[in-house]
Amino acid sequence: MDNKLFRYILIAVIIVAAISAGYLAYQRHTIETGNDQVEVALLYNEIEQFAVFQGNTVDEMLEEFKKAGATGILFKEESLKELFSRDSLLDMGGDAKIALFSGRDLINMASFLGGKQNFLKDIKPGYIYLSTTDEATYRRIEKNLQLKLPRRLLHFPKKINGVYFIGITPNYADITGARKASVGIGFPREKMAKVKENGLNILVQIGSWPVRDSENLQEVFNEYQNEFAPFKENISLIAFNDSTIPGFPSQFQSLAEEITEFNVPLGFVENFIFKQAGIKNLGRVRTAGVDLSKRIARLHAISEGEMFKFSNMGPQKAKQTAIARFLLAASERNVRVLLVRLFPGFTLEDNVKYVGELVEALKNEGFTLGKANTFDKDITSQSARTLLILIIGMGVIAAGLLLLDILGMTHLGLVLACIGTIGWLVIFIFSLVINPDTSGLFEQAVKLMALASVIIFPTLAVTITLKEREAGSLQAAIVRFLKLTGISLIGALLMVGLLAHLHYMLKLDQFRGVTAGLLTPILLVSFIFYFWKAKEGPLEKARSLLKQPVTVLLLVMAGFFAGIALLLVVRAGNSGIVFGFEEQFRNILQNLLGVRPRTKELLGHPIMLLLLYLGYKHRLLPLLIFGTIGQVSMVNTFAHIHTPFVISIIRTFHGLWLGIFGGIVLIMLYHFAIRLKERYLHG
Repeated sequence: MDNKLFRYILIAVIIVAAISAGYLAYQRHTIETGNDQVEVALLYNEIEQFAVFQGNTVDEMLEEFKKAGATGILFKEESLKELFSRDSLLDMGGDAKIALFSGRDLINMASFLGGKQNFLKDIKPGYIYLSTTDEATYRRIEKNLQLKLPRRLLHFPKKINGVYFIGITPNYADITGARKASVGIGFPREKMAKVKENGLNILVQIGSWPVRDSENLQEVFNEYQNEFAPFKENISLIAFNDSTIPGFPSQFQSLAEEITEFNVPLGFVENFIFKQAGIKNLGRVRTAGVDLSKRIARLHAISEGEMFKFSNMGPQKAKQTAIARFLLAASERNVRVLLVRLFPGFTLEDNVKYVGELVEALKNEGFTLGKANTFDKDITSQSARTLLILIIGMGVIAAGLLLLDILGMTHLGLVLACIGTIGWLVIFIFSLVINPDTSGLFEQAVKLMALASVIIFPTLAVTITLKEREAGSLQAAIVRFLKLTGISLIGALLMVGLLAHLHYMLKLDQFRGVTAGLLTPILLVSFIFYFWKAKEGPLEKARSLLKQPVTVLLLVMAGFFAGIALLLVVRAGNSGIVFGFEEQFRNILQNLLGVRPRTKELLGHPIMLLLLYLGYKHRLLPLLIFGTIGQVSMVNTFAHIHTPFVISIIRTFHGLWLGIFGGIVLIMLYHFAIRLKERYLHG
């Protein structure tokens, strides 16, 4: 077959794959643009504590924050863990209607007050007793503990002198079955009624307990249904309060069925804030015709510790910092529930202004306020997605074959392409036709193909575009840079198509090849240009390199490149290292542009433009590495599927025009340096 025709066929396959991916990307964008309603919620216990501190009533506080634009109030289910962790058994913190006593203290107190023997015999010295004078509180706690704890751990004496007592074994490990677990004791109806009367939504965080079986799970959730019945129209979110969701790891299906009954969004706290074992598995469950991923609302909060830290900045700076963080979560990570903590030490007026300014900022960004939106429909039907992904995968394979053909390894490419195509088809047929229960294998194959896309296309782009030549015109260099970028972005588009699914948009599942996608193209490009394209041939080049004496310069260069690789790894993801001056620079760009480009692109793009202008030479290998970093960073921008697609496009656009501008400056500096050299060293 004619080599040119062969390449045209491969390019045609890539174009068809890009069109398929473009369709999925557009459908994803359509869903994202319709998902614009955000819940701004406050914690009830913070409002209650603040009311006492300020000398206001809770109703007054609720009214003030509602006027400022808050839409909901979140209730955390109080737990035995919290009660038992109080500094003193007589500490009345938390729910002031509940006091704690040791059994021995009760016996001593009763004896001191002249208690009767029939009372004393009901007290077990080794138990801890929850006591309350409020019958509704007693009934709530009693019912929850009867359902959630083995009966042998509980002791219920009679009502004595108007006080209700509930005895619990003090052995915390016995209570929970695991020290990290907790046992919820229900929600205060009278407090939830206040929120309802003030016209605010109610968000609830359910505590965990050692679930015995699916029947026990159903009994507990029936009790929650009873507790929430008066507020059915007001409840806008159900979330979980502990690091492990109830029933983990064996009761996902039963828990999903119970959650579905509430017909409200399920809160998913962002992982880098609070990790909950099992929440992602739960979000991927389909039950009774309901796909729970269509009821997921991502939640962002600022921790108490950070709020104290922000408070030290002063009211204005603290508010600006917190608001910027919430805006970023809502606009760039599809977060639709913002849990707003009050600033400790600030006045009521300052905190009300803080909420009001946040609400105004959200509106200016195009959001509406109310019950949190969820992605309530799929990007496309499952059958259509399957067909389109099959086509996209063939485009990735074609790109790999094209790269190997350009490098003169056509026969090897054909063998690998045949193996890849057969494997791709077998996985589809086996996972989706023969044994649909192995759909996990299908998704793993999709992620592997997405990784191949972000590795192959930047490598292909640099290999095709970068030539060994003398310095050319600036205009030609810019054109080649845009061509190179366009080829790289085809890889990004194919990856977006492959991962176009609600699970990736909500981070219930995610692309885990970011680090490999960053490092592998850099290594491949370095190998291709330094070894494979070497005039003396790759083997001779390798031999000559191995024969070179180990000098200090060589060690320094090796350490330099290892340092680059390490820096790329530790900076990958949300928790990557960011230097102080860089943080300030990022904030400036964010404020000026609205969506800031990535730092790696602002460094890599100008260097790549300079390299395209100068032409590649072996001594310019460091420039090639830095220039390739810009390309792979740009492609990996689109791997953050939870970020709206249009935000990734805007971020890439800003990175490109700033990169071209920076490259022009670098080229001007290069010529300036040449003139200085000619004048002072050779003049």
